[in-house]
Amino acid sequence: MMYVNVEYSLTEFGKTLEPILLAMLTWGDQYNSQIVTRKSAQFADEKRV
Repeated sequence: MMYVNVEYSLTEFGKTLEPILLAMLTWGDQYNSQIVTRKSAQFADEKRV
């Protein structure tokens, strides 16, 4: 079997998304525990039905 090596990179235009992606990462880090708690509670409710 032959594997092909492919390398991807962002264009300069794509790199302009970096601040937005970093903000989303920060938001996810900040609210992760709340999201997990709510999803766990929702899953528990669905199992009871």
